[in-house]
Amino acid sequence: MPGGALTGLTTAQLQDSAARVLRRSLDDAPLAESHALLGTILGRQMDRSVSRAIFSSGQWERELNTAERLGPGNPRVLLLRGINAFHAPSQFGGMTKARDYFAAAVAAFERDAPPAGYPAWGRAEAYAWLGRAYVRLGEPDRATDAYRRALALEPEYSWVRDVLLPAASRG
Repeated sequence: MPGGALTGLTTAQLQDSAARVLRRSLDDAPLAESHALLGTILGRQMDRSVSRAIFSSGQWERELNTAERLGPGNPRVLLLRGINAFHAPSQFGGMTKARDYFAAAVAAFERDAPPAGYPAWGRAEAYAWLGRAYVRLGEPDRATDAYRRALALEPEYSWVRDVLLPAASRG
């Protein structure tokens, strides 16, 4: 969509649009990251209604499993798995599971060397989300360390710099 075309759209419309774009992208190139992103969007769409949850419940898990099959150890897939666990009800995910995915993503980013033109995003985000999990688990010192690592990678990461780190520092 051209710049500004997303203004005024609802979250549901943005999710639907992103899902359509990712499906088209997967037709061209079945990347693990695209499957993981689509699975994440489908998972978030389940919040809309019971009928949407029934429709999407198997789809989001299939997409995430496909992502893991295509990219075992892919740090972006691990990051998105962690985000899904972070947002899942405790019986389906939980903070410990989310933290473990984020820690695995951080470790996988140490070995990540995608070829030119392939996805390379997410390293600082893995630290940011790891910090969020530590906060939820009552470990503010570890959260602060994770946030500082994110900022070492991306000093202008405003979500971490202006929101997450100050909140962790306040306890």
